[in-house]
Amino acid sequence: MEEQIKNKTAILKDIKFVGVTFDPDNFKKGEEELNKAIEMGYKVIADYPTQSGVVFSVGLYDVKEE
Repeated sequence: MEEQIKNKTAILKDIKFVGVTFDPDNFKKGEEELNKAIEMGYKVIADYPTQSGVVFSVGLYDVKEE
């Protein structure tokens, strides 16, 4: 039995930027937003360190079979 191998291409559907501050009183808000995005299927694309924290760019991908 022969099976064809399909090519799969990841297509970026949506992008978000999530900031997580270093402030001990406020970092939980950004942390929760980042965790929620990851639970929804977003993948971290890059992180950008700033003086006050880190900004993460996260993307939601859709797989297209060819």
